[in-house]
Amino acid sequence: MATEREVSSTEKLLAVIRKEYENTRPQQSATREAGTRQTVTPSVPTGKIMLPRGRDVVGVELIKDGLNIVRMSRAGGAWKAVQTLSASLGSGASLQSPSYIQLLKDSLRKIKGIDKALIWTMVPASRGEIWQLSVPVVKKDLYNAVYWSARKQKNFDHKETFFDYRIMGEITDSGVRKLSAEVFTAPRHEIDLLKKIFSSAGVPLHGITLPSFAMQNIFMAEMFDTGDQPFVVLSIGQQCSSIDIHMEKRLLLSRITRTGLSSIVQALLDERDFTATYQVRTRTCRASLQLRDRLRTSTGPCGFWPA
Repeated sequence: MATEREVSSTEKLLAVIRKEYENTRPQQSATREAGTRQTVTPSVPTGKIMLPRGRDVVGVELIKDGLNIVRMSRAGGAWKAVQTLSASLGSGASLQSPSYIQLLKDSLRKIKGIDKALIWTMVPASRGEIWQLSVPVVKKDLYNAVYWSARKQKNFDHKETFFDYRIMGEITDSGVRKLSAEVFTAPRHEIDLLKKIFSSAGVPLHGITLPSFAMQNIFMAEMFDTGDQPFVVLSIGQQCSSIDIHMEKRLLLSRITRTGLSSIVQALLDERDFTATYQVRTRTCRASLQLRDRLRTSTGPCGFWPA
């Protein structure tokens, strides 16, 4: 249990963190911000799967020119994928177009028990950000402690960014007890866009998450043994890729690179063109050398070729 001295030190630390934003913070307090914040994904302790009990969960991935849907059901104490569906649309249709909205509506109607299921979707990996930080063990205002620590590190605009976190457990830093927090943000307009799309399709959204957490659910559900060593999950998208490092159901690191499938294919094409050109030049040079040797044999040294 924290002593009064520890609590006092914590309050001083929070004051220092807030002070750096005194001139830029809104008129309402951080507590009021917390009251109006939008939850991107639930805050749960480590080791617990982030899927609710008792109801099926339907995950919907909105992609360019189509969508992917999977229905998860809990049976025998374990989550299983019981239904999947993929649908495509002609190229050029935006996510907000009537044809895409109709595709989403028609696809969800094909999912068994959709009326009672909890529907989740994802913000693209390139639009979100995940990082870890530690905060003092506090008796109250934990949200404020994490929020202002995150603002100090990233200085994101609270008016344009959704913010949420989850506590992963206690750690010891130089003999001091602290809480390890996993922080994640997403652009507000991305969240609003997804809510608008599903609302237009007549389907209420239960939650919005990030691809890294969706993948982490697989490990938390123990669908297969991940062992006790760190491992990397690489997801290659069209324009960018994500690299996540996991260990024992925990997400240790998440990074986005601007190298995607498009740039990889272009690099391979450029390499092929270079190789083809190199091969042509090599064959030409080899033929030239052979001709030089024949000329040397028949007529002696020739000024057209190096001696």
